[in-house]
Amino acid sequence: MDGSYGNWMTQLQATTYEFNAENPDESVSGISDNVIQIGAFNFNYLIPAEGEMYSASLAYSMDVDWGAIENLYFYNDFSYIDPADDYSAINGGFGDMDDPMLNDLGMKITAGRYYAWFDIVTNKNGLNYFGSPVDDGWHTSFQTHVGITY
Repeated sequence: MDGSYGNWMTQLQATTYEFNAENPDESVSGISDNVIQIGAFNFNYLIPAEGEMYSASLAYSMDVDWGAIENLYFYNDFSYIDPADDYSAINGGFGDMDDPMLNDLGMKITAGRYYAWFDIVTNKNGLNYFGSPVDDGWHTSFQTHVGITY
């Protein structure tokens, strides 16, 4: 579900999924058939091969006239995964840890074709997000990203 209300934007999503992981034999690879491997930003993650995922987003876009800065975009994105089977984001996927959750509170600043993101990311068993510990505790990190639009 996707909605815009003036400068406010919301998104809600619920997904049920099932992947038939074709991992090498568990005894050889050390990777459980209950997980699949995905990657982003040169990191490898293990996610449950079957489960339900829920996400909610709220954002606000504000045009400004601050010299080169044209827009401020504030957002909060939350996601939660409910694995169907025993799952661990570490140890080859073997284990039974609490459900992964991730919250991203941030702001994007736009100046012409340049932009920068500033995020406070909090996660619990967050799929080893950028090296976060996976230990059933909540962990917070500060992330920044800079880019150019062509």
